[in-house]
Amino acid sequence: MVSGEQLVAIDIGSSKIKAVIGEWDDQKKLHILGVGVSESRGIRKGNILDMDEFKNNLDTALGDAERMTGDQVSHICLGLSGIHIDITRKSGIVAVAGMDVTEDDVNRALDMSQSGVDLMNRTILKVIPESFALDLENGIKNPVGMSGKKLEVRSHIISIGANTLSNVKK
Repeated sequence: MVSGEQLVAIDIGSSKIKAVIGEWDDQKKLHILGVGVSESRGIRKGNILDMDEFKNNLDTALGDAERMTGDQVSHICLGLSGIHIDITRKSGIVAVAGMDVTEDDVNRALDMSQSGVDLMNRTILKVIPESFALDLENGIKNPVGMSGKKLEVRSHIISIGANTLSNVKK
């Protein structure tokens, strides 16, 4: 959050598409500059059924918010719900490369936690570490710099149907 930085959020629901444009101030407060709402035709239960209708509705909501600010947005945060979003809880274990745990060790453990996830027609959006264990000592929040030989991570893996993601990007 940097003063003057814009946040653009879009929520795609089955009944409405909402767009909000805000700007952070020096006190890290968000000031809303523009809002747009349109009906959500072409979507049912989070799935895009009519791409043209969806694009028109999205353009309407975002366009209304942009007109209120006088700016055109270049990036957004997207809120999307439905059965195509999945969260899986998995673990990954790696040997620590040196004496102390490094960021590379943590990243390798996070990668290993993804290995058991069925990615048939799915794309991973985010891997969120819940906790780490180092040589069977559980409940560690950040193991970087600690000494140990075996690093384990419990993570939440958020994925989305690949077709859904592709349609939203269009």
